[in-house]
Amino acid sequence: MTSFFAMSQYNPAVVLLVGLFALAGFFGLGAAISRLCRLDLPVPWRQVTAVLLGIQTVSLAVQVLGMAGLTSMAAMIAIAVGLMAFGAAYVLSWASSATRAEFPTARGLALLPHATLCLAVTACLLVAIAPSTKIDELYYHMLLPSRILSDGALLFYREPWVGAILPHMIFQISTTPVHAIGYPDAGNVISWSLGATLLWFAWKVIDASAKPLAWTYFWTAALSVGLYPVVWHVTAGSHAMGALAMAAATVAYCLRQQLLATIGPVGFAGFFSILALSASSTKVTLLPLACVMLFSVSWPLVRSARERQAARIVLALLAPWVVFFLPIAVWTWAKSGSPFGPMLSSVFSASIYDVDAIADTLRDTRSGDQLPVVQVAFYALINYSPLLLVGTLGALTCTDLTKITRLAAASFLAFQIALILLMLNPDIRYLGGIHFGLVIMFAAHATSQCQGIFMSKRNFGLAFVVLVLPWLGLQLFYAQQFFPAALGLVPKESFYTRYIAYYEDFQALNRILPRNAVIFWLGDSRPDAVYAPRPVYMDRGDLPKVDLVYVAAGSESIGVLEEELPGYMRVDTVYSNSRAVTDTFRTPGKPSLVHPLWVVRMRRK
Repeated sequence: MTSFFAMSQYNPAVVLLVGLFALAGFFGLGAAISRLCRLDLPVPWRQVTAVLLGIQTVSLAVQVLGMAGLTSMAAMIAIAVGLMAFGAAYVLSWASSATRAEFPTARGLALLPHATLCLAVTACLLVAIAPSTKIDELYYHMLLPSRILSDGALLFYREPWVGAILPHMIFQISTTPVHAIGYPDAGNVISWSLGATLLWFAWKVIDASAKPLAWTYFWTAALSVGLYPVVWHVTAGSHAMGALAMAAATVAYCLRQQLLATIGPVGFAGFFSILALSASSTKVTLLPLACVMLFSVSWPLVRSARERQAARIVLALLAPWVVFFLPIAVWTWAKSGSPFGPMLSSVFSASIYDVDAIADTLRDTRSGDQLPVVQVAFYALINYSPLLLVGTLGALTCTDLTKITRLAAASFLAFQIALILLMLNPDIRYLGGIHFGLVIMFAAHATSQCQGIFMSKRNFGLAFVVLVLPWLGLQLFYAQQFFPAALGLVPKESFYTRYIAYYEDFQALNRILPRNAVIFWLGDSRPDAVYAPRPVYMDRGDLPKVDLVYVAAGSESIGVLEEELPGYMRVDTVYSNSRAVTDTFRTPGKPSLVHPLWVVRMRRK
């Protein structure tokens, strides 16, 4: 697949440049579309909306071409070149209009949080430009764009089932062009850039409230530290996009009266709809909350508007969903029998999934992820500075926001927490970014009494040393394992060997298997499929009709190959490894797991 063949040309500097220009391209494309739609937003809303709109547009282009079977290498390279051109134009436009630095020089109390912010962002960047190694990304996030490019079309795959929920794979689809030009790891840099955009957005919102510079940097630094950003915002998944969109939607809701006065109800409805859509495009579990927030915003606007303006508001609300969400949902429904693939498959009689089997899978996934309360609390503690809890609760209790706004924000938060407890394992990241938005609102609108508690030199220093610096230390401790590869201080092959499961096996299979071979992966393991040297299939319903199949199996499956793949007979074993590295871990000090691996050639009967 694409990452296997990209390994030979991996270069951290080029990965960085490709990722940054792609991100700038999203900004430039989104800004151009905003102008065409006459969506004139103030800073920082203009930039946030532009980058999300750019991602949605590129993803839609890839989807449409993919549905038509036209995602050839040439077509994807053309999109990549066009995106880079938009990026170059955007950078030149920004450079010509920039009059001052976005972050003014820090002095006095602001020095320490400013330095912390820079260090945290830089550490995350170095992790992002290292080769992709996180299992979720290698198993399904990066596999989707790789398959689109390799197949020359958007095909529906039953497995991995988590990647078959296509309406929440919008970001991943948008990275297909960087796979085409040979730098799939650039998706990590795009994700990092979206995380950095979230920090810039937070800084701008807090700074606009005329708070002291030290206070602004203090809360922005608090958002930047911990294990969460250095684990989840540096890979080619959609976590950073979701956090940015939901945080911005939360802040926009809290500041809706101010924004309505600036851009009017139609403009506000349109850009809020883009934020809500983009959040739900990253996690299907954010869709209910996005709909609730959208209704809370739209109903008062429509009810108080005149008939013609009400129609325009409704059009502005619906247009992003009709353009960007409906095509992929309808296509997924047509291919799988459900608009969300395996999700809600039991609701629709035409699902291609075995309803009982997928229900068992979903149930086992949830029960398998359940952790003791103490462990859940521990993970929350190391992922986020305690200041995020302080800021989240402070936004609801200790700000100058109206009581109605605070009550609504508390309701949104409670709604998502209830959904997590009912449907998911308890993990703060499933809040999707609403907590980031509430922290930003606390920092921007804290009462003078609450602000005064932190702003004395003694309290400020104590709070920073106790509640921020230890989480920066955790972040650096985790990140340092990636620094040698990102800085080119170690051979990339040694890094691949340490962090990619089946790396040596994939190298051997590339030499053994014919170019047109297909691999059927049998068993419960989650392979780093995007690094496989040939297309990998994980469900026999996805397997193309070919005469020869190369089945990769472990000890639990090697004896039942004919049962698992009816219609085929075993020919011979082409490869075996009694100590194949089946699982690697980014957790420092955690050793890899080894198990036997066989690759068996099977022929159609």
